[in-house]
Amino acid sequence: MYAVGYNNSDNVLALDIDDFEPNSEVSMPKKVRHLSEKKIKKFTATEKFGVALTEKGRLLFWGRDMKKVREESENGADHSLPHEPNRGKLYVDFACGRYFIAMITRGNELVVWGYLNDDRRMYNFETIRINSKAALVEVACGWYHLAVRLEDGEVLSCGRGDAAQLGYCWSPSKGYTKPERISLPDGYGSCKKIDCGAFSTVVLAEDGSVYVTGEDKVDLPCSIYGSIETVRIDMSSPAISIAASSALQSGKIESRYACQIDSGSVYRFGRKSIKGEVVQGLKNMKDVFANFRTPQSLSVRQVAEGDEDPATSNLHHPETEHLPADSILRKWPVFNNLGEDLAEEIKLFTVFGGYDGGEIKHLLGAFVVTNDDSVYGIGLSGVHKYLGVSGESSELYFHREPVRIENLGGKNLRKILVNHSQGTALSRDGSVYFWDEVNEPKKVQFIEDVPVLDVASGARFFLYLLEDSRVFFHGDISSDYAPKKFAEIPIPGRPKIESIASGEWHCAVLTDDHDVFTFGHGIYCQLGYKWKDTDSPFTPRKVELPGKCKKVICGVSSTIFLAESGELWACGFNRFADVLGVGHGNSVISPERIPNIEPVVDVEVAVKNDNFGARVSVFIAVTKSGKILRWGGEVEVPTEVEGISKIIDAFAGQEIPESMSLVPVDNKDLQPQASQSANLRSPADTKKQPAPAKESEESITSGSEEASRVKPHQYAVKPVVQVDQYGVTSAPHQYAVTLPPKMPNSTPRTARKPPGTQGAPEPGILESPEPGTLGTPEPGTLKTPKPGTAGPEYSISSSDAIVSDPGVKSLLSPYSLLEVPLVGNQNGQSISHSLMRNSKFSDVTIKLKNESIPAHKAILLNRSVLFKDLLAEADQSNQLDMTKYNPVAVVAFLK
Repeated sequence: MYAVGYNNSDNVLALDIDDFEPNSEVSMPKKVRHLSEKKIKKFTATEKFGVALTEKGRLLFWGRDMKKVREESENGADHSLPHEPNRGKLYVDFACGRYFIAMITRGNELVVWGYLNDDRRMYNFETIRINSKAALVEVACGWYHLAVRLEDGEVLSCGRGDAAQLGYCWSPSKGYTKPERISLPDGYGSCKKIDCGAFSTVVLAEDGSVYVTGEDKVDLPCSIYGSIETVRIDMSSPAISIAASSALQSGKIESRYACQIDSGSVYRFGRKSIKGEVVQGLKNMKDVFANFRTPQSLSVRQVAEGDEDPATSNLHHPETEHLPADSILRKWPVFNNLGEDLAEEIKLFTVFGGYDGGEIKHLLGAFVVTNDDSVYGIGLSGVHKYLGVSGESSELYFHREPVRIENLGGKNLRKILVNHSQGTALSRDGSVYFWDEVNEPKKVQFIEDVPVLDVASGARFFLYLLEDSRVFFHGDISSDYAPKKFAEIPIPGRPKIESIASGEWHCAVLTDDHDVFTFGHGIYCQLGYKWKDTDSPFTPRKVELPGKCKKVICGVSSTIFLAESGELWACGFNRFADVLGVGHGNSVISPERIPNIEPVVDVEVAVKNDNFGARVSVFIAVTKSGKILRWGGEVEVPTEVEGISKIIDAFAGQEIPESMSLVPVDNKDLQPQASQSANLRSPADTKKQPAPAKESEESITSGSEEASRVKPHQYAVKPVVQVDQYGVTSAPHQYAVTLPPKMPNSTPRTARKPPGTQGAPEPGILESPEPGTLGTPEPGTLKTPKPGTAGPEYSISSSDAIVSDPGVKSLLSPYSLLEVPLVGNQNGQSISHSLMRNSKFSDVTIKLKNESIPAHKAILLNRSVLFKDLLAEADQSNQLDMTKYNPVAVVAFLK
């Protein structure tokens, strides 16, 4: 693919960093490397961003950060090269509005990303509910509205309707995300194509008639908030196709429309041809848009006759037709390739997330249980063999077709969980099965005749609740401490335990007296009380709460408490991966109430794996009136999710909360729970079950060395908060990296630490060193964080230009980037950030393509192995030549 013409500061031409010159004219075609050989099916560009759809259904985005498309700044600091902003989802079609993108997924969902209106800023890929079981086949967008065509010929629209563009009577009180049917004359038949002008919608009927509604409709005035009727365009012959486009021309918005007439002529209308006219000499309606923006509907690569279009094949492919239109499985694309016979037999399922081998790419995996109690895995298996598949197929990273998990079949399972490197399953008779990349699923022998009631999962451990209220821990809470092999955790007072929960590095237990005890690593304030690094992570302490607790859940580094009164209380990091919704951005040590919400009856959390290692907590609550609230990640306060009534629907397309595994396919009973423990000791579960079939291989015992094998943990990466015009921002393709608690002797699987180098530091808050000292803290020097403080950040950019630049790959090495955390100053900035571009005491200059930066050798030497090598090569020189590196990556790294 090649690009030519004007390229603005947002790099809408998607050129490589070496070819990119902001606000310049590209007179000769230049190759767009990041879009070449991608088999692009459809692409378009607005004034600030571009979007492309591949034949495989991948959506690529580039240009201005979506959160900033409405800003007029043209400093070029917030643009990105083509990347997948919502990796893991596959799409059938898309269209771009002024500041948003509307997409149809292969799971038959309508998704919006961006700014639809001041009241609807949809930066988290929100699903718009369609009240129809028909397949969605086409989407079109105006500046502030969208229209979608259904397979049954219906046309629905939503968004702003103050210019009559929605085709029905609209007012702001109706909202912007509730599609309604466009009013068309009786007997018009069904629709076969749609398109949109800036403030209008065009519909082509099966009989060739064309209808328009909105401000730009032929010579009728706009009726704001009034009764709207579509207008039929008077043409001499039926139309066989339509197209529309809009653009700013001399500071004014202009829309153009074209119809391909059955007779071979082209009909056009718009501001310059109000009544419409047949254009003499034109045989192709594309010519109507010469020297104008090409209609998005025409920016589609044609598929040869007889060839199947890969991007839309899943709409009607026999592999997906077996799923009923109302099947819950349609909400997760990982199930698209289920066979028809298997799909009919599924009774339970769960979905988890993880990463592939080397690209740190987020993928989904799933387990299903059939009516005959067989267990199948599909999707991600990874280097850790999450699915527990035996034999040759276990070497595959990703299983596109379901594969039988022999060692889990016939066990009457009630729960299946996987963490970063291991898996466990719990049967209804209380038996436990465990696997990792070395061991296939095998039964774990606990205490004889004491069944296991529940299991929870951390980053590298599992927590088990026995029926006699004892709690057992297996795995690694942190590399500071020796791993535990199915060891009992004594709870003070030996109370009856109602439920358990786990975050990445901490655990919580709820007693029948409605008290909560927590233990684990507390560097992020997630335990609910002051914690010191000298405290044992395996000594539970009671959390002081203002009232009785009926449910407790754990996010990545947070804990949420549901009180009997319906109030929600929270503690934890409260930044990046764990936004608590408490109304501020400071860490919370003692639980604080989440304000401004009505009484809550249930709450859940799923830890969502984002791209490049990010782990983000997504919280969902159900209120007494039935509202579904969501917060976490980019959603800072509990916000109502429209169009859903069940809590499971809020997790569509992503990981399912571990407390909900396994989910019934017939999900009628998935209503809010009155208490967390309601289903744990139900008669169906405590009833004595038939003894399971004898294991084909020797069971794993509690003291087995094989069973305690713990794998290295990947670092947690979180979205970066904007710093300044030279840095990186909170765009989906940019991240801050925070290291796991105290891992001086552990390194990521993807990048081993060089011999002799100091280990990686911890997450959380570092106490300021003595004046004049810098460097890596000794093991054990982490101190308890102060209220309102937050830990150090390390910023990198994951744009393709940086990742693929050979000279920058060393910058992205985890041990090079993150070897030393420099302590923060009084303003919360790292020392390297606060001294950025400060020439005072500077003893070296870093030369980049676009600037020279004064720096300090003492900081650079402690910052990275790369800088040590560069300074050694420079010898006595006071200048480091880094012009071959991506300047954005270098600046972000220096901070």
